[in-house]
Amino acid sequence: MTLTAENVSAFVELFGSLKIDPSATRSAHMQASGFVWSDEKPDSSTPGEYPVAINTFMVYLISYRSTIIRGSPFEPFTPIWNRFQELCPSWPGFSPERSNPDAVPELDAELDEQLNYLERYLSVCERRRARCRDTNQDSE
Repeated sequence: MTLTAENVSAFVELFGSLKIDPSATRSAHMQASGFVWSDEKPDSSTPGEYPVAINTFMVYLISYRSTIIRGSPFEPFTPIWNRFQELCPSWPGFSPERSNPDAVPELDAELDEQLNYLERYLSVCERRRARCRDTNQDSE
């Protein structure tokens, strides 16, 4: 499914009932390079025909909001964001404090932490592969 401003309405039913949760937790979303709050996405057990599309839609939303807080909105996503805001104005992700540019240093620090973890993980995987190759060569 290619996301366009015209088909954003497919997500309104799932996202329209979401409300701001004062105890929502925030985390950095590496793929979207932005913060996501736990109250912004429908429960994964929500029935519907768009499970993959929901994830893609969230990446669009979180990515676009990240470009907003960085002061350079990614124009190709603007019609999708605007249409969703028109159809689903109560979505928790539109809360002004979630688009605060003051959060950029925290976001960058959390994304760096995730990337450092990923680099360490990949390094361990590479060492294990090398050990397996060495073991297999020794047994030949």
